[in-house]
Amino acid sequence: MDRRCFMKVYGAGMAAALLPSGAWAMAGKQSDVLRGFIVSDAHFGWDGGDQPRISEQREAMRNIVSTFGKLDLMIDTGDAYHGNLKGDVRGKSAGDWTDIISGETGSLPMLYVPGNHEIMGWREGDPEWRCNRLGSLPCRPYYSFDIKGIHFVSVPELMMAVYVNKETIEWLKLDLEVNRDKTVILLSHNNISGTTTPDEEGYRGLVNSAELYDIIKANPNIIAWMHGHNHNYQIVQKDNCMYVSNGRIGGFDPSNGQYGIGGIYFELSNNLLDVKCYSAQFKRFLGPDDGPQLAGRMKAKTSLDPAKPMAYSFGTGGARDTERIPMVNHYTSKSESAKLYITGADDEIINEDTTLSYYQCRPSNTHMQLFGFIVRDPQKLWRWDDPGITLFKRSDGKDIRVTAPHYGAGMCSYYRCPPDQEYEVTLELEGSGQGPKLDIEFMYFDRTGKYLESKHAPLYDIKAGKQKVVYSGIASKPTKAVTIYDDPDEHNILNFIVQCIFTDMTSEVKVKSFELRFKGAHGATVDPAVIIDGRRYSRKGTLKQGELAEFDIPLLKNKSQQTYQLSAGGNRRLSWLIKYDHLDWQLRNAAAADMGEYIQIDGLRNQWSHEKEILFAPMAATDEPFVSRLRGITKARIYPVDRGSKNLKVKIEECYPGIKPIVFVRSDNKPASVSASEGFSYKNGIIEITVKKGETIDVIL
Repeated sequence: MDRRCFMKVYGAGMAAALLPSGAWAMAGKQSDVLRGFIVSDAHFGWDGGDQPRISEQREAMRNIVSTFGKLDLMIDTGDAYHGNLKGDVRGKSAGDWTDIISGETGSLPMLYVPGNHEIMGWREGDPEWRCNRLGSLPCRPYYSFDIKGIHFVSVPELMMAVYVNKETIEWLKLDLEVNRDKTVILLSHNNISGTTTPDEEGYRGLVNSAELYDIIKANPNIIAWMHGHNHNYQIVQKDNCMYVSNGRIGGFDPSNGQYGIGGIYFELSNNLLDVKCYSAQFKRFLGPDDGPQLAGRMKAKTSLDPAKPMAYSFGTGGARDTERIPMVNHYTSKSESAKLYITGADDEIINEDTTLSYYQCRPSNTHMQLFGFIVRDPQKLWRWDDPGITLFKRSDGKDIRVTAPHYGAGMCSYYRCPPDQEYEVTLELEGSGQGPKLDIEFMYFDRTGKYLESKHAPLYDIKAGKQKVVYSGIASKPTKAVTIYDDPDEHNILNFIVQCIFTDMTSEVKVKSFELRFKGAHGATVDPAVIIDGRRYSRKGTLKQGELAEFDIPLLKNKSQQTYQLSAGGNRRLSWLIKYDHLDWQLRNAAAADMGEYIQIDGLRNQWSHEKEILFAPMAATDEPFVSRLRGITKARIYPVDRGSKNLKVKIEECYPGIKPIVFVRSDNKPASVSASEGFSYKNGIIEITVKKGETIDVIL
């Protein structure tokens, strides 16, 4: 379908102001419109001169939530806290984001896409796992969300700031195939080159923008790419898609004080997408007098359907045979079953960019970057050949190391490494003389970045001319760490990196290609399966990328965690997606189990909250009373699961020491009675109940 047949676009300069009705709403009924707000780049912990005070960021969030009082969801597109923070400083900054950005969002559904600052901080353990805990992401940061029939997809940059990795691309293609009938908005941290500005080589504008742009053009139901990172407020329309830079709620200020901190307000109707930049600091929309490209209106036939229930999907692209992936539950559903989708992979290659074709050099620090690799040390002893690289000779006797992936990313997130499997690396080299040698090393780490062991290939003498080097090694089960492969309830995973150590560099060596695979893997995906609670969901035979195998699976009940085991022959790679429909609750900061009669809160997952708060967001608009927040309470039972009861009950099982435990209930009416030994108050629609461990409180309304 041609994108021109799908929608007609009007230039941003022609965009009319949003028609006020109630809280800055377009004309029409509340249910006829999807309303959302996006903040980005809070950068808590940064000590730069442009960084707003924490009190100013809190006031900005309060202004946004109160001004746009009929929002359907809140979104944050990353850089929650600043990079290179350590220990207590990073913990405090993560807590500031939790309590101010997520906390002030309150009972609105919230989506979070990690930014480069928090995802690249690998020195103290797996940053991806930290981001999942921070943003209450159940599985990996590959997820999508349906609200009122509109489909939002997380497209994170998990390896480097300006690169969307192979796993993400494969996940995105699967998700788009499953959701062809929906209007799609893509959420990411960085921009696609040639859309919003600025493009800065090596830091702003994705190096594989062309690949992503082709995906957008091939899917005319994608109407927007919304991103952070640049701190600009900017709305650009190109080829029937809207590209939106989400401004800033913190961090450096490219506007030099002109726009202040704020974000992006958007509305979707059946035939229109409206986007406007909003300054929470100045408490107004930014308009033509402030500058160009601060508003956008695009006519588009959308899949908006207020009657459609909310849904949440998660999974992984390019997952590997025998891999185990943990999930921690943050949603409850009214359904009894979920959907599982599996698709195949095009090839057996695990690593990125086999021909070393992606390269950029950031001018500000002349940092030479490959994507999926790093060459060290020092950086300048190589050049990019487009494709491939040349390693220069050295007169000091030191080595040059080509590492896949980036050393830090590999220690803590990539590549996921199922044990007791044999991996194979293949390099195509071209020597210019005798002398250089190659030592191939497989290094294994656990989730914390703890080094476990190494395997070395026999030392290889590089000859003059072209040659192929192949090494395979078995990743044995570690004795120094207990992992998910020992116990499905243990979420410690295994990762490994491949180091190609070039020594005795008396002459130049060209590296023309690098491939990592399971030994013997080849061809298409064969007999792919996802194993859940011992039951195997499998498609027999060959499954190509883009072909779907669909299964009904039991919804997770009576527990808050689950482990998925993957299986595939042939190229031994597959992508998978699980969809929860008819969502009832989103629970932030804590794991949750639907026990039928009640919701079991299974402990704080986000330990950084200063107030140790757990937030409850109903997945549909409601006037009924509900428990909206727990403070200082780490385990509890919430009765009933379904909304609509005039009687609520909370059993307090564990409390956090040093913080007064409080239950907050949202209600339009003052309660008739509350059976709490410590008393309660009612103000502005909130019942605040002070409790103690072991107490069961009843709220009669």
